[in-house]
Amino acid sequence: MKSVNILTRKLKFSGVSKSRRNLLTTRKMNFFGVSKSRKDLLTTKKKGQLTLFMIIGLVILMLFLAMFYLISSIKESRLEKEARQTTESILATTTIQFFVSDCLKDLVEEGLLIIGRQGGYFYENQPGYEFPIAPNVYFEEDNVSYLIHPREGFYNVWWPCSSVHALNEPAYCRFSTETTDPNDIYPFGFSDPVLPSLRADRFSIKSQLSKYIEKDIRECANFTLLEQNFPGYNFSGGEIEVDINFGRTVAVFVTFPITMQFQDYEPIIDIQKFKAEIPVRFLKIYNLVEKLITKEAYVLNSVLMNESIVLLEDSPEIRLTMIENGFEDIFIVNDSFSKIDGKNYIFQFARKNRPPVLNYISRSPSYLYDINDKGKDIYDYLVIPGVYGLNEIVASIDATDPDEDFVYYSTESDEPEFSLTDIAPLSTFVINDSFIGYHNVTVIATDQDESDKQTVRLLVDRPLKPNATFYNPYGNSFYSIEDPFFFNATISEESLDPFADYIYMWFEYGGTYELETEHPCIIIPTGEECSEAQINIEDITGYAELPGTVSLKADLYYTELSQKEFADFKITKKQCVPYRADSDPYPYHTTADPFMANHSCCLGDINNPETWKLADTNVVCHEDFICVGAVGLKKRIRQVHCSGDRGNICDGSPPRYTDSDMCGCNAAEGGSCDGVKAFGLKNGEGWCYGNEGCEEFCESAVVDTNRNTQLDQGDACGCGDFDSTYKCDENFDGIFNGDCTIIGSCTEVFG
Repeated sequence: MKSVNILTRKLKFSGVSKSRRNLLTTRKMNFFGVSKSRKDLLTTKKKGQLTLFMIIGLVILMLFLAMFYLISSIKESRLEKEARQTTESILATTTIQFFVSDCLKDLVEEGLLIIGRQGGYFYENQPGYEFPIAPNVYFEEDNVSYLIHPREGFYNVWWPCSSVHALNEPAYCRFSTETTDPNDIYPFGFSDPVLPSLRADRFSIKSQLSKYIEKDIRECANFTLLEQNFPGYNFSGGEIEVDINFGRTVAVFVTFPITMQFQDYEPIIDIQKFKAEIPVRFLKIYNLVEKLITKEAYVLNSVLMNESIVLLEDSPEIRLTMIENGFEDIFIVNDSFSKIDGKNYIFQFARKNRPPVLNYISRSPSYLYDINDKGKDIYDYLVIPGVYGLNEIVASIDATDPDEDFVYYSTESDEPEFSLTDIAPLSTFVINDSFIGYHNVTVIATDQDESDKQTVRLLVDRPLKPNATFYNPYGNSFYSIEDPFFFNATISEESLDPFADYIYMWFEYGGTYELETEHPCIIIPTGEECSEAQINIEDITGYAELPGTVSLKADLYYTELSQKEFADFKITKKQCVPYRADSDPYPYHTTADPFMANHSCCLGDINNPETWKLADTNVVCHEDFICVGAVGLKKRIRQVHCSGDRGNICDGSPPRYTDSDMCGCNAAEGGSCDGVKAFGLKNGEGWCYGNEGCEEFCESAVVDTNRNTQLDQGDACGCGDFDSTYKCDENFDGIFNGDCTIIGSCTEVFG
């Protein structure tokens, strides 16, 4: 019984223990579960607190930076405002105005003095320099510009003519005071106008003086001194503008942008304006000088000092003086109303010695035959020994010096008899027949150190006899009753002048034919002067025939000379002259003169007059293609036959018409096939095809689609995508050497 109790107690005990164990285990598990949640909660709370502190700190930092920036900006703005006020205060002071204004006045005065003493120019080593070359002469420590000097070139040859005459032979324009009044304006001039304009361009006096001021005005501002007086400030100048007014004074206006910057602050630009006015009447002086040198340049007899007396009649305060300086002259304009530093303002310029102007020496010069034919200009002076009045040289030598210098005369020649020194302006030399031929005698007019020369080309010609000549327009002397016929007097082989002419009378000894005329050349049948004759080719057959023998009484004519001489000649008559020309015969000709068209109806060898004869009516004298009467696109062939009674006219009637294969009537657009055969090629440019072979013009390759290698209606224009089996012709030479490709092109190679 006791054991049972013990067992029961054990069982109970064990049961209780298990339950408690389970309870303890559960509590323990609950305990551990509660502890983990609290740990997570504590960790989260710590992180939140840290983030909050960081945000608060960042806000405080940003507030601090904002306050610092605001304080700095206010401070910087205040400093910048103070800097700007200080800068503007500096600009407002008269320091820069004083520096620049005073210096500007000095610069203008210096520039005016230089321009005045140098004749309107600054030179290469001076600030206002603009000209690469300014011809000048040294005079009393000044380089004085030549405002009057000979034109550039070799004056002894073409002086005083235009330089274009340097290309001529001989190189002179035959100047003469007999034809050019020495008191009139000579367009070529006797010197180059080299006075700079006052204000017109970059080379003007205004431009030079402005440049002179611009280059030195920056130094007037003395920025270095300003920067020393105002530490921390930088000064610089901008682009300077200078304007100058020339009037009763010289007023100069300068616009000078000045930039100032304090340390790194925004720079300030201020436009400063300065003015200087100098009591110099430069405009009046300039106008005087311009008038003087202009007249000196273009009027041969102008005397500069005399001209100044007239120009200064109402301005006694201005004096002009001339000083000889070697071979040159210095002219000084002195104006007592213009002052610089209390002294009269002067403007001086130089006149370089110019050669004398020699009159053209001539008698019956050959250029008068035709002034436009240089080939006829072969001599200036004609002499004929044994002919009264023409057997001596009367040399009227005359020259005018544009600088009023004394002129000396001399001659030079390969012939000792023609070489003379210090000759009188009017000299006479008798010439005999030992001098027959061409001679050159150089006549020289010399002043101080310059000369004007003329090589007088002298023809000493022998007495001449005329020869009678007669000819038709076709280069032979046969007389045709249907063509013009010329009578002309020619110079004999003995003449040295190939251009001398005749005055003559044509007549028949013992007969009734007589034709007297003053013209050296006449035309038969009208008897008119050759150059004025108007002959109708259709009416020429109606004139009377010439006699078989014609005589000439002629006067040989140079200019004044007339020598009588007689000559006889025979005339050979022909029905026609077989003249050949590239032009079609009249009336289908293209020449201006119908007689010079092809004489298609005159047969025979032009070199064998015995074969010359008129063609009969079965000879075709003209053939062409026309559209008149054509129905389609092809022209008709027109054939005209000879009439049988004219050799120089194609007028058989009626014309005969036949069909042709020539395109041209309403052919391809633009007339591309006009004058091309149907289905033909045009000068390597293309191919005509389409209706009648004339309607269209193909500039692509010709494709031989019918494979017959012929140009015909079976061919096509341009290779297509499916024509790769066909031959083609792309260079339009009529040969199908190319192949069409699958991309529609032709492979033929040009060349």
